[in-house]
Amino acid sequence: MPSLSTTPNSVRRRLARFALLPMLVALLAGPSLSHAAPGDERWSADFGAPGLTGSSQGWWSAVRSVVDWNGTLVVGGNLTHAGGTPVNNVVRWNGAAFESLGDGLDGTVTSLAVVGGTLYAAGDFTSSGATALPNVARWTGSAWVAVGNGSPDDASELRLVADGADLLLLGRFETVGSPPVFAAHIARWNGSVWSDVGGFAPGVSGVLRAAARVGSILYVGGIKDDGGDPLCSFDGTTWTYDVGALDGEVQHLAAVGTDLYLAGDFSSADEGAIALAQLARWDGVAMSALTNDVSDVLGMGEDGGRLFVHGAFVNHPGPFSSWWDGAGWNAGPDRVWGRFGANLTTFARVGSD
Repeated sequence: MPSLSTTPNSVRRRLARFALLPMLVALLAGPSLSHAAPGDERWSADFGAPGLTGSSQGWWSAVRSVVDWNGTLVVGGNLTHAGGTPVNNVVRWNGAAFESLGDGLDGTVTSLAVVGGTLYAAGDFTSSGATALPNVARWTGSAWVAVGNGSPDDASELRLVADGADLLLLGRFETVGSPPVFAAHIARWNGSVWSDVGGFAPGVSGVLRAAARVGSILYVGGIKDDGGDPLCSFDGTTWTYDVGALDGEVQHLAAVGTDLYLAGDFSSADEGAIALAQLARWDGVAMSALTNDVSDVLGMGEDGGRLFVHGAFVNHPGPFSSWWDGAGWNAGPDRVWGRFGANLTTFARVGSD
């Protein structure tokens, strides 16, 4: 596999879509840890071999999203087998093995989210068994059902984000539902109907990839097709575009306390006045850098009041998973990339694991 520093941007963007939340449960599509190297003893071998596998397009397409659903680990992606058993793209861990959720979904699951104890999925699927499900679905506990009527007019690159009692759908679409609701790149599901979110970017082509809330402010990240507005904010009434004047795409957002952390293909803010290296902190007023030793960010998330980042770094003790203490990087899980290589794809916290 090529080094991350030489991987083309298009592939790195696909890697970034894993939403790698560097926490504590690793999903492996490879050998067990019966012969673990020093440092690997912290990892559980419960998932065993062959783990989760996908149909094509290399290791990065197998696991796309993981989530804690009421204490149960749920995994979505391009999944064809779990422990040798055929599955349809979404599974749960029952404590001993992965098992299908009902009939599964007939296409890749790109995103999972839980709102009020309800599990949602989005992706390139159209049905579950004989039930038509256009790209967004809800799990009832026994079957997958549709979320409202109709579907997004563009189902590529869909993301789900829990926002309080509501579900946010992000992507490239301009409308969602039937009859269609105009909701460019971001739509809100309140449990009954789809709606737009404050009239975001009407008529502007682009994609949103991430969202996070800091207090009363909702932030969204992505990029317009003309290269503009990679970070925007919504105060409940008005959208503010091009927050921080970044020079490239935002791919990940994480709220930690009163700060927003962001990662993506950018190198400066404030129209070039502030040098950045794919990672930045926004305090509500200004951007600041988090050292210059990050070469590729595959994912980020908050856990226990800490910012965790997974990717390729230059000069920190990770070597590939670290948490930020406000001044520098600290070691995350030992030997994550070095031991498992391409088999490590994503993390999530489930209970105390």
